Amino acid sequence: MDLIKFADCTDYLCQEMPILDVRDTTQAALLWTPGMNQGGREGSGKMFLKHWYILAMVALVLVAQANIGRAEESTASSLPPAPAVSEDLPAEIPFETAGTNNWVPADANLDLTLRIGVPDLRPGWQIDVGALFLKPSSENLGYAVLTTYKNPGAPEPLASPYWEIESVTTSYQPGFEVGSTYTYQNTGRDFQLDWQHLRTSNHSGASAQSGTQWVSPFSQTGPGSADTYDDLEDNDGVNKLRRAEGVAKYAYDAVNLDFGQHIDFGSSLDLRLFAGLSFARLQESVKSSFYGDPPEPAAVYPASVPLILSLDNTSTFSGVGPRFGVDSLYQTQGGLRFTGQIGAALLVGRTEPSQYVFGAVAEDLALIGISYNQQQVTSGGFTQVVYSADAKLGIGFEHIFSGGNSFSIDAGYQASVYADPFAGYATNHNVLPIQIGSLSTASVRQTNSNFTLHGFYVNLTLQW
Repeated sequence: MDLIKFADCTDYLCQEMPILDVRDTTQAALLWTPGMNQGGREGSGKMFLKHWYILAMVALVLVAQANIGRAEESTASSLPPAPAVSEDLPAEIPFETAGTNNWVPADANLDLTLRIGVPDLRPGWQIDVGALFLKPSSENLGYAVLTTYKNPGAPEPLASPYWEIESVTTSYQPGFEVGSTYTYQNTGRDFQLDWQHLRTSNHSGASAQSGTQWVSPFSQTGPGSADTYDDLEDNDGVNKLRRAEGVAKYAYDAVNLDFGQHIDFGSSLDLRLFAGLSFARLQESVKSSFYGDPPEPAAVYPASVPLILSLDNTSTFSGVGPRFGVDSLYQTQGGLRFTGQIGAALLVGRTEPSQYVFGAVAEDLALIGISYNQQQVTSGGFTQVVYSADAKLGIGFEHIFSGGNSFSIDAGYQASVYADPFAGYATNHNVLPIQIGSLSTASVRQTNSNFTLHGFYVNLTLQW
């Protein structure tokens, strides 16, 4: 405390003394002024004790003030020094100096720049030989109708027939591919010649169950007019045809000649843009044969003549036109690679529609002296534009020899489609029962069909 109030007591009578500031030595000295005690000598002893008491209190206050000062200095010295504040701090700390941890990633030297350019390919020849395992198909593979004229759930004599279309089922069959490539020096350009060849044949059959079914061509399925099931069984329509067979054959040849420009995207991806000419020859043959019950062993002519009908539809397209597309190759350092191709062509050529050749051997024909009857719906060829598209996707491996020559093997899946290359004609309705051996049609319709081809391939390539 800074101020102390004292009391002056004489002869047991006390009076307050002025408030003194003990820090002021002048006021403290006044405590020793001789005239302060108005009682004379008789109070000198008491005054002496009072003065010593006051001095002790003043000393105690001064010592307390000194201890407080030393404690504050000790506390201040134990704290860390406050950071110095610079008067010229920047308004904004730059990013690169904001932290003291200069971290450097492990792949700091990795170059992520995508370089696009023309590669310096090894000039020379390349030979390709491949095996194909392809499945052809089209939209007109139906060869017969299986008619079930007796529904077990229908009450007699009401007939409630239903029909099932029988089609030839195609399968994967082998073919081959050969080609050659020449690469020019320092240009990234090349030209390629490629030929794909395939021949296929597939067979399907259907048989009628006795008493409830028969088979027939599309032009006359039956049943004829009848009031009862007995009338149906005695009907002279198509109910005598008991078995049918369908055979589908395809011939496929495609030749592509194109010029390409290679472009590298980085060190692994190579694209080849190409344009050129494409030639294709496509042929489809769908033949239907129908058989009646075999004659009895003891039958005599003309009853011994079997009932056989046949319908042959063969259509051919040959055309040439521009083709363009892109090849892709992604090569890894270990030799593993992934390949792809997509192309399109516009072919202008000539279509030979199917002639719908009908042939028959029947008892009714033999009865009038005709051993074999042939009829035909003919049409001349015409010019047609056919659109085509193809694609490939595969995986392979390449080995480079010490001299720079290379050998590679690729395998994958490919598909092609041609828009309406096949055309033909078919009869709509026969006036007379077809089983007598006559194609007596009331009208004719034109049909068109697409052609598709898809399956697997394996190619071997040698470059030198």
